[in-house]
Amino acid sequence: GKLPFGQLPVLQIGGAGGRMVAQSGSIHRCLAALVKTPGFFPQDLAEQAYCDMIHEAAQDMWKIQPIVNMFSDEKFQQEKEDFFKNTLPSTLQALTKLLSTHQIFNGSKVAYCDFAVYHHFDLCRLVEPTVFADFPT
Repeated sequence: GKLPFGQLPVLQIGGAGGRMVAQSGSIHRCLAALVKTPGFFPQDLAEQAYCDMIHEAAQDMWKIQPIVNMFSDEKFQQEKEDFFKNTLPSTLQALTKLLSTHQIFNGSKVAYCDFAVYHHFDLCRLVEPTVFADFPT
Protein backbone atom coordinates (compact mmCIF):
# COMPACT_ATOMS: atom_id res chain seq x y z
CA GLY A 1 0.00 0.00 0.00
CA LYS A 2 0.81 3.66 0.11
CA LEU A 3 1.39 3.83 3.86
CA PRO A 4 5.16 3.79 4.55
CA PHE A 5 4.81 1.47 7.55
CA GLY A 6 1.37 0.09 6.77
CA GLN A 7 -0.32 2.06 9.53
CA LEU A 8 -1.60 5.48 10.53
CA PRO A 9 -0.92 8.28 11.18
CA VAL A 10 0.39 9.58 7.86
CA LEU A 11 0.86 13.13 6.62
CA GLN A 12 1.04 13.72 2.89
CA ILE A 13 3.17 16.76 2.11
CA GLY A 14 2.92 18.54 -1.22
CA GLY A 15 -0.54 17.47 -2.37
CA ALA A 16 -1.41 14.52 -4.57
CA GLY A 17 1.72 12.56 -5.29
CA GLY A 18 3.58 14.33 -2.49
CA ARG A 19 5.79 12.67 0.07
CA MET A 20 4.08 10.46 2.63
CA VAL A 21 5.46 10.95 6.15
CA ALA A 22 4.58 8.43 8.85
CA GLN A 23 5.29 8.18 12.58
CA SER A 24 3.67 10.54 15.06
CA GLY A 25 6.87 12.26 16.19
CA SER A 26 7.93 13.05 12.62
CA ILE A 27 4.53 14.47 11.86
CA HIS A 28 4.46 16.51 15.08
CA ARG A 29 7.89 18.04 14.41
CA CYS A 30 7.01 18.80 10.78
CA LEU A 31 3.82 20.60 11.77
CA ALA A 32 5.50 22.35 14.71
CA ALA A 33 8.13 23.77 12.35
CA LEU A 34 5.31 25.49 10.44
CA VAL A 35 4.19 27.46 13.51
CA LYS A 36 5.56 30.99 13.40
CA THR A 37 5.31 31.64 17.14
CA PRO A 38 8.90 32.13 18.37
CA GLY A 39 10.11 29.16 20.40
CA PHE A 40 7.30 26.78 19.46
CA PHE A 41 9.81 24.86 17.37
CA PRO A 42 13.17 25.77 18.93
CA GLN A 43 15.83 27.06 16.55
CA ASP A 44 18.81 26.28 18.78
CA LEU A 45 20.02 22.69 18.31
CA ALA A 46 20.35 22.04 22.06
CA GLU A 47 16.85 23.41 22.67
CA GLN A 48 15.49 21.29 19.82
CA ALA A 49 17.06 18.18 21.32
CA TYR A 50 15.71 19.00 24.78
CA CYS A 51 12.22 19.65 23.42
CA ASP A 52 12.41 16.44 21.41
CA MET A 53 13.44 14.55 24.56
CA ILE A 54 10.30 15.80 26.33
CA HIS A 55 8.20 14.96 23.28
CA GLU A 56 9.56 11.41 23.17
CA ALA A 57 8.89 10.99 26.91
CA ALA A 58 5.29 11.96 26.20
CA GLN A 59 5.21 9.38 23.42
CA ASP A 60 6.23 6.76 25.98
CA MET A 61 2.76 7.24 27.44
CA TRP A 62 1.04 6.22 24.19
CA LYS A 63 -0.77 3.31 25.85
CA ILE A 64 -3.25 5.73 27.40
CA GLN A 65 -4.74 6.36 23.94
CA PRO A 66 -6.20 2.88 23.30
CA ILE A 67 -7.26 2.73 26.96
CA VAL A 68 -9.40 5.81 26.32
CA ASN A 69 -10.46 5.07 22.75
CA MET A 70 -10.68 1.31 22.28
CA PHE A 71 -10.83 -0.85 25.37
CA SER A 72 -13.87 -1.62 27.47
CA ASP A 73 -14.92 -3.84 30.33
CA GLU A 74 -12.28 -6.29 31.57
CA LYS A 75 -9.68 -5.32 28.93
CA PHE A 76 -10.12 -1.65 29.91
CA GLN A 77 -9.54 -2.47 33.59
CA GLN A 78 -6.49 -4.62 32.86
CA GLU A 79 -4.85 -2.09 30.56
CA LYS A 80 -5.70 0.81 32.87
CA GLU A 81 -4.17 -0.95 35.88
CA ASP A 82 -1.05 -1.87 33.93
CA PHE A 83 -0.60 1.67 32.58
CA PHE A 84 -1.09 3.45 35.89
CA LYS A 85 1.06 0.95 37.77
CA ASN A 86 3.88 0.20 35.31
CA THR A 87 4.07 2.88 32.63
CA LEU A 88 3.02 6.22 34.04
CA PRO A 89 4.90 6.39 37.37
CA SER A 90 8.47 6.47 36.02
CA THR A 91 7.63 8.86 33.18
CA LEU A 92 5.67 11.10 35.53
CA GLN A 93 8.54 11.21 38.02
CA ALA A 94 11.06 12.13 35.33
CA LEU A 95 8.83 14.79 33.77
CA THR A 96 8.05 16.26 37.19
CA LYS A 97 11.75 16.55 37.92
CA LEU A 98 12.42 18.21 34.55
CA LEU A 99 9.49 20.58 34.93
CA SER A 100 10.54 21.50 38.47
CA THR A 101 8.78 24.74 39.41
CA HIS A 102 8.12 25.88 35.83
CA GLN A 103 4.77 25.80 34.08
CA ILE A 104 6.22 24.72 30.73
CA PHE A 105 9.20 22.56 29.80
CA ASN A 106 11.22 24.66 27.40
CA GLY A 107 11.88 27.77 29.46
CA SER A 108 9.54 30.70 29.05
CA LYS A 109 7.96 29.82 25.68
CA VAL A 110 5.40 27.14 24.96
CA ALA A 111 6.84 24.55 22.60
CA TYR A 112 5.40 21.56 20.77
CA CYS A 113 6.69 19.23 23.48
CA ASP A 114 4.38 20.90 26.00
CA PHE A 115 1.38 20.00 23.86
CA ALA A 116 2.50 16.38 23.57
CA VAL A 117 2.76 16.04 27.35
CA TYR A 118 -0.52 17.87 27.91
CA HIS A 119 -2.33 15.61 25.45
CA HIS A 120 -1.29 12.43 27.25
CA PHE A 121 -1.75 13.89 30.73
CA ASP A 122 -5.24 15.08 29.82
CA LEU A 123 -6.15 11.54 28.74
CA CYS A 124 -4.71 10.21 32.02
CA ARG A 125 -6.87 12.65 33.94
CA LEU A 126 -9.92 11.61 31.94
CA VAL A 127 -9.42 7.97 32.98
CA GLU A 128 -8.23 8.66 36.54
CA PRO A 129 -9.28 12.20 37.64
CA THR A 130 -7.04 12.32 40.74
CA VAL A 131 -3.92 10.89 39.09
CA PHE A 132 -1.98 14.14 39.53
CA ALA A 133 -3.18 15.03 43.03
CA ASP A 134 0.32 14.50 44.47
CA PHE A 135 2.00 16.52 41.72
CA PRO A 136 1.22 20.22 42.19
CA THR A 137 3.24 21.37 39.14
